This record gives sequence, C-alpha cells and structure tokens, in this order.
Amino acid sequence: MSRVLILRPLAFVTLLALSPGFAIAQIVLPGASAPTSEGAVQPRPAPPKVKPAIVDQILSKPIMQNGFRGRMTLTREKGGFAARVILAGEKISKPNEACGIDPGGNEPISLKTVPSTGAPTFDVQAEGCPFTIAVLDDSVMVTGVPQACVFQSADCRVDPSGLWGPAPQVLEPRTSDFEKERPRADRAVRETYREKIVDAGGKAEVKQIAAEQAGFSAAREMTCRNYAREVVHGFCALRFTEWRAVILQAPPLPPPTPVNPAKPAKPAPKPKTAPTN
Repeated sequence: MSRVLILRPLAFVTLLALSPGFAIAQIVLPGASAPTSEGAVQPRPAPPKVKPAIVDQILSKPIMQNGFRGRMTLTREKGGFAARVILAGEKISKPNEACGIDPGGNEPISLKTVPSTGAPTFDVQAEGCPFTIAVLDDSVMVTGVPQACVFQSADCRVDPSGLWGPAPQVLEPRTSDFEKERPRADRAVRETYREKIVDAGGKAEVKQIAAEQAGFSAAREMTCRNYAREVVHGFCALRFTEWRAVILQAPPLPPPTPVNPAKPAKPAPKPKTAPTN
C-alpha cells in the first residue's frame, strides 16, 4: 500500500526553494518599481508629456469668452501676432443689460510676447483693459485681470478673464474625443506634481507644492463652471488641465542676460604740486 506524503504549505515552499533550478520570485509591493534581473530598481516611468499649442493653428478662428460672449480672433500682421477683440460685459447703470467694448477701435491690437517655455503667452495691451493670454489648443486662457475693467464713457464694465473657445454647438460632437484625452491630461498633472514633491528640497517646499496641487481642482472648477454647457462636453476642464500640465513640465526660463553697466569714467589725475624751495 503506497503512502501519501502530506506537506504543510511552509514546508512545501521550503522544499521547492531547495530544489535545483528553482528561483523564488521577488515580491513587488504596490507603487514600487519592479527590480531588474540584476537586482537594480528600474526608474519610475515619466509622466505623460503634454505639448504646448502652436499659435498658427488658432489664427483667424473666432473664439468667445466661455464659448458664448464677446469675440476674439488672433491674426498675423506685419509686426507679428495681433488680436481683434470685442469685450462683453454689463452696463454700470443697468447691470442686467449687456454691453460691448472694442478696445482696439476696430483695429487689431499688437501682441507682445511674454517669455515662457510653456504655452505661448502674450500681453494684449487693450486700451483701458490690458490682459494676458496663454494660447491653448483651439482656445486661449485670459489672465492678468485683477478686477473688472470699467469704461465710464460707455457705461460698461467687463471682465475678460477665463477660457475663450468655440461655441458648445461646435464642441459637443467632439465630446467623446475630450473624454478620451482627459485621463491622460489628469495623469500628467498628478504624476508631475508627485515628481516635484519627491525632488523637493525640504518640508516647506513640499508643503507649498501640496497646497498648489490641492488648489488646482478648485481653480479649474471656478474657471470652467461658467463655460457654456461644460457639463456636457468638458472642453474647458480638459484645456485647463493641459495648460497646468504644460506649465508644470516646462523647463525653467534661462536667467536674463545681465546688462553691462557703463564703465565709470576714470577720475582725473590730481595736479602735481610744484616743489617749494
């Protein structure tokens, strides 16, 4: 009668480990990098890269603030890029009534390039309401307006801040595309913040980065809640996320070239005193 050998699990594993040609697989904990065959730890994969937009792709395409008010068109003029802008707002005397301002007087406003390694950025020197734009895919983000601009003579108050882009009728047929692109943009922001925290130089810097990351979602919500039919297409949230990713992943700007000050003139030689007898 044959005898059946029964081994406990621990004894079974030990027996296998002692068997010729058997190697125990190394356990990889969640979030850790898998070791190589030589035992070295592989570097963590880099976050997805988000490429900055190209200005030429938005030229001559009209866009609107939050997709439904005002109008902006970027063009290429002899002196560089320019913008034709109609700013929409409310009357000062009757806040429920709409009004519009053409700060360029029906002429294009020259754009001044702002040094940036992220999204192409320009200052728009609109008379009475200067602002800054960051060019994104088929849209621009307007910033640099600390408070609403008031045009007393026109009885109009405007605030151009926020995303300027296509109307919702244009965006809604592309909703499925935006839904596919959004997870990649979210991951780019999340993993880039994680890298910055790992590379931080101390607790103060870690705290600053963590606070910025926590404020990102709130800033996106405040910016995009006014975009027309945002809950349907999600266009603003996608572009805002890509904009932040581009900013986070951009290399630092090179230091400005120091200006050589004029060499001070050499002092005139003191007159020699005549020897006295």
